[in-house]
Amino acid sequence: MKNKSFILFLFLIFPCINVFCKAEPEVEYTLRQKKKILWTQEHASTRAPGLTLTGYLEDQSLFLSFNQSFNDARVVILDSATGNVVYDSRITGNSLIVPSIDKSCSTLYLEITIGQMKITGEIYLD
Repeated sequence: MKNKSFILFLFLIFPCINVFCKAEPEVEYTLRQKKKILWTQEHASTRAPGLTLTGYLEDQSLFLSFNQSFNDARVVILDSATGNVVYDSRITGNSLIVPSIDKSCSTLYLEITIGQMKITGEIYLD
């Protein structure tokens, strides 16, 4: 009798255990691959401060962050291989997003002009 009661108990409690112990559904995450950049400052006038530039390339957009804030600085970015202008605009602040970078591009030429001061360098995309 005890065995029958125990088996009946298992049949009754099993659906309840299944509800409470139900595993969460599997979720797939797609991680975006970020390509790091390497910045080398080539020519800076003596009045130009040392510029530190960090950033990455993700989904064909270039995300740049500067160590200083700019006020109405002109930024020109060229594809070093083709000479095509990738970005040419004025910025205010310390970050910049450049959309639509060509997949084959590996080196960009950067020129920042603030009044009479000009900072140039290259951005290498890994």
